[in-house]
Amino acid sequence: MVKPEFWTDEKTGMLEPVEKCLLLGMLNYADDEGLIKANPLYLKSVIFPYDSKIKTDKIKNTLRKLSELGLIFLYTKNNQSFAWIIKFRVHQRIDKPQKPQNPCPSIQNNKYHEAIFKRDSFICYLCGEYTDIQEKPDGPNSKFPSVDHILPKSKEGSDYPTNLKTACISCNKNKGSKIVPELFQDRSENTPDETIKETIKEKNKKHKLKEDFSLSDDLKKYAVDRDINPAKIDELLLAFKDYHIGRGNLMVDWGRAWQQWVRNAPQFSAWAMKDGGNSDAYRELRNRLKKSGSVV
Repeated sequence: MVKPEFWTDEKTGMLEPVEKCLLLGMLNYADDEGLIKANPLYLKSVIFPYDSKIKTDKIKNTLRKLSELGLIFLYTKNNQSFAWIIKFRVHQRIDKPQKPQNPCPSIQNNKYHEAIFKRDSFICYLCGEYTDIQEKPDGPNSKFPSVDHILPKSKEGSDYPTNLKTACISCNKNKGSKIVPELFQDRSENTPDETIKETIKEKNKKHKLKEDFSLSDDLKKYAVDRDINPAKIDELLLAFKDYHIGRGNLMVDWGRAWQQWVRNAPQFSAWAMKDGGNSDAYRELRNRLKKSGSVV
């Protein structure tokens, strides 16, 4: 069933009647991945079987226009033409998803990646933040967009659109081949985008730092790579916890907060640097932590 939002969407609302009818017909005949044969003769036969005034050239030109508007993604597979309706799940409600009837685009196609980014509004599904195509892919905590397989390829995940999501490259690297269990427990059926959004919203709620917060090996390495003295990481962590717990601060991601704390260390925690340790700030902090019983 086509959702009412189809009629108020800015792009679909500006289509000519025939163009709009073609897109509606494609929504009806596409498989549950939003994929459909893009052969003009085929589309003419199933959507306009009794309208002799509509020629295949008109359908061919309309497909090109829909592609230029970013409404569909055109591709070829086995010398046949196909289209993916990019916002298929926005306009079409699927109650009982079935296996796709058409082949998916090649994951090697960069244009397919761009279509995924546009479908997801360039938002990382793991951290909920906007990606940035201007950032360097190999930078620390890069927000450069990448395509992530929800069910990894190593676990027989497919390249179909519902198994692909936009992820900033740093989140994608951290996730690796792991499955996000609270999001996708069974990818044999498609997970509605609404469920993903609600789960991300829940994940992104701010919360207090817990007393038992500890550093993963990656977070320790992050500190060492930025010239933190390995012997003082535990004390820097105590200072981090003392500061945030004492103030009752709220954060979405305390791992990222730690990384920010490390980046600020040269300015605010020089004592923890590899060339520090003898400053007045260091001695003052040690005395304060001793009084609180945090160190001995």
